[in-house]
Amino acid sequence: MRGLFIERGHTVLPVYDVPLHTGKGPQLLTPGRSLVAPDNLVFLRSKGPSGAPIIWAEVKAKGGFAWYRKTATWQTGIDARHFDHYVKVEEVTRHPVWLLFVQRGNRTKDQPLDKHQPSGVFVAKLAELRTDKRSNRHPNGKTEMIFWPLASLTLWAPLEAVERHLPLVALAA
Repeated sequence: MRGLFIERGHTVLPVYDVPLHTGKGPQLLTPGRSLVAPDNLVFLRSKGPSGAPIIWAEVKAKGGFAWYRKTATWQTGIDARHFDHYVKVEEVTRHPVWLLFVQRGNRTKDQPLDKHQPSGVFVAKLAELRTDKRSNRHPNGKTEMIFWPLASLTLWAPLEAVERHLPLVALAA
């Protein structure tokens, strides 16, 4: 993903580089609290849509969107704890957080046979996502997730554009 930002003329500071299998992420240390931070700090070539010259970019690699039968919509999401931390990161640093979802378009278990699975890199500003989310608390104690419909996201790049910047290991995941 970093390569795609660079290809578009932006400068990227990877906040934390670890092998994908560790499950660990970057931390932003603030007075009295450590926050889960987005993966990249991006210095935009020109001011972004929010007017900010610097943004945080959190990239989530996904096999495919989930089909939410109740509203008949494609949805994607993240861990609620991370979402809450990203909100705080945005408040503390005064730099907007963008969530980017790399959706491979793989078939998902609840997907209707007649529905085409979208693929590509989808982006949304965290500030916009705050108002259009639904929460799902798992009864068996698993992590709470927050989901958004596809309509809340913007297609930022086709999947092919980002694949040339991903290591082969990431593509196999």
